[in-house]
Amino acid sequence: MRWMATCVAATVHHHASKGEFEAAIAALQIGFAMARHLENGITAAIKRAEIDASVARMGSMLTVFFRKEAPRDYAEARECDTEAFGRFHRGMRVRGVMLPPSQFETWFVSAAHSEADIDMTVKAAHEAMREAAGLPSHRNGR
Repeated sequence: MRWMATCVAATVHHHASKGEFEAAIAALQIGFAMARHLENGITAAIKRAEIDASVARMGSMLTVFFRKEAPRDYAEARECDTEAFGRFHRGMRVRGVMLPPSQFETWFVSAAHSEADIDMTVKAAHEAMREAAGLPSHRNGR
């Protein structure tokens, strides 16, 4: 992650004035912190639902995989439970969170997201993760 931040910083520095550069770095740090908050919340939802899933995050990008550990290659990615992802995706959608439609696409957290957005997403993930695991949702009592 450090190399990514260095590359972004060098690019922004090259194209921006000092004030713009500092603002861009501050926004980047906020995005990283928000993504870390989202990762921690989703990881807690995974543990609470006792489902085989994991979160892979780099900087402000992340992906939820329905596999005990994040895959390291294509063969491991094929082992993911895409049906559980489908249940999770539907659960998030009905709660107003629009995710990429494939388990193998990246989520992006940006300065456009507020802390309230992240908190709402984490709350939705707790319920949707229960549904992905086949547990009753607190929302609908299934």
